[in-house]
Amino acid sequence: MKNNKIVSIAVVNSKGQIVIPINIRQLFDINPGDSLVLLADKNKGIAIIKSDVITDLAEKGNNDE
Repeated sequence: MKNNKIVSIAVVNSKGQIVIPINIRQLFDINPGDSLVLLADKNKGIAIIKSDVITDLAEKGNNDE
């Protein structure tokens, strides 16, 4: 994929669910069954991160000891 920056809109449905657009799922290799972590700050917004990224960071932090 050539472009590593994407702007897209996701609409929240009546159940509070959103669909992550395919081009974003492809960019971040998000697949059915993947877990995502939502980080929220009322003033700054919401960030969505794949849980394996957090796991990888935690494991690297433990290897520094």
